Amino acid sequence: MVKIFNNSTHQIRDIYQNCILNGDIHIIKNTNSLTSMINYSKNIINKHFHDFQDVQKAQEKIDLKDYVEIIMKIKNDFTNSIETNQMMASLLKQLNLQNEDIFFDKPKIRVVTYNKYLESGAGYIFKPHRDSWYAGPKSQLNFWFPIFDIDINSTF
Repeated sequence: MVKIFNNSTHQIRDIYQNCILNGDIHIIKNTNSLTSMINYSKNIINKHFHDFQDVQKAQEKIDLKDYVEIIMKIKNDFTNSIETNQMMASLLKQLNLQNEDIFFDKPKIRVVTYNKYLESGAGYIFKPHRDSWYAGPKSQLNFWFPIFDIDINSTF
């Protein structure tokens, strides 16, 4: 049975084993590296939305084609940034996950809109799955974090 550990204090080697073998979910809060990455992400988003008042509702005000173009620029800037890779390495180090045996893919921003605004491409909503079903290695750990505050209606 999958377990969810809120604000996990487990050692990372135990988290790794529990996640890989049992599919457990560990919620890790209040890491300085994660806060830096969230703030950096918000800056990139605001830059491309030109300080749009509420970027979470921008889909209501912006033409679909323009919205997708903005999202693609945000994703590209974030994924291909040296700063993003440095922050990811710092996060892994803080979690005691940085050594010569551990590799990470470039971090990516995932945009999910509401009310089926984007049903393909830049903001496609995937059905529940395991990455290993789609050629992801079984030893892979995924780190997900919200950039903006969430509530019960805006999370998975």
